[in-house]
Amino acid sequence: MEEVNVHIFNVQHGDSIVIEIIQNNVSQFIVIDSHIRREKNQSVHPASVFLKERQASQIALLVITHLHYDHFRGIELILDDPDFEIQQLLIPPIFSLKSNITKSIMDKYKEKIRETLNFSDNHSEIRSPIKSLISLINYVTRRWEIVEEAIGKENVFRIKAIPQLPVKVYMPLPSTRGMIHNLITKGDFDLNHFPQMNDTSIVLEFDFFGKKFLFTGDSTKSQILEHKRQMMRSGIAELNSDLLKVPHHGSKDNNINESLLYLLGDSLKEKNLFLSVNGKTHPHKEVLELISNHGLNPWCTNLSSHCMPDEPLDFTKHKSVPKEFWNFIMHYPSESAPIPCQGNILVKLNPNRFQIINSTNVPCIYHN
Repeated sequence: MEEVNVHIFNVQHGDSIVIEIIQNNVSQFIVIDSHIRREKNQSVHPASVFLKERQASQIALLVITHLHYDHFRGIELILDDPDFEIQQLLIPPIFSLKSNITKSIMDKYKEKIRETLNFSDNHSEIRSPIKSLISLINYVTRRWEIVEEAIGKENVFRIKAIPQLPVKVYMPLPSTRGMIHNLITKGDFDLNHFPQMNDTSIVLEFDFFGKKFLFTGDSTKSQILEHKRQMMRSGIAELNSDLLKVPHHGSKDNNINESLLYLLGDSLKEKNLFLSVNGKTHPHKEVLELISNHGLNPWCTNLSSHCMPDEPLDFTKHKSVPKEFWNFIMHYPSESAPIPCQGNILVKLNPNRFQIINSTNVPCIYHN
């Protein structure tokens, strides 16, 4: 590998990440999750737009961390596009790859989709993600030969097209196997909102030139702490990642001091965290305070309301607030749509350099 570029796209409340591996001036691509954003009353799918711009014909690995809409919406723009050939597809243990139970699970899931469609009364905000889900299910059933189910607690994963790239699967834990199967088989579930789905989130660790980058999907506090308990049996007390895609959009329920210390290790100061957030409900204030207390660098795709003062600032008395931030602060309360903070975030790595670039060029009040 000569260079790695990690693109974290601003999709408001959701995840959309493309990793570009460059070797001998040839790019290979890893896609982690999929979501859209609204832009001037249009739906934009940043990952597929980026791949088209790069003239990508093959995707070495596509990862769907778990089956919540904000992690697979718009995926049909990749799966159903004949210009993209997916070489490996990694999914959580939901549908089962065992032929004797796959059909019953798929049938129940399709039945729930039909129920939801009939109930939606042509509601576009329901039908759009359902379209993406149907595309994903059809692709999985059609391309079993490239599908793999992820299971932790510490498995080495081989990307066939990029065998030199070290990757580990830490979650979902083996205890989650069958959990979603059973809910689907019983028919007592909601397509998007049953919370157990977050427990099946895939957690991946990539080693880019000696820097460990942890991608956590919507993994939960309980899963992270259980993973810690199991790893300690092998003498591993922390994962000690250098770069962290923060779990579950910076929710306070799934990001506490103990879990953060486990994911990042004790030497926290100046480590970089990435939060794919809508700026309104997430990230939570408690998580931003925890990040600040540890001297970590947060990179948030959208501006959090918790960065705003309760009363309008007199900028002449608050010299510490960067001038580039003033316009955001003044206009944030009157805006109905999220305001990009760091916007799209690009992490560039090679053997001699490490750099983070944000599309807005706006400094964060926590680390500037």
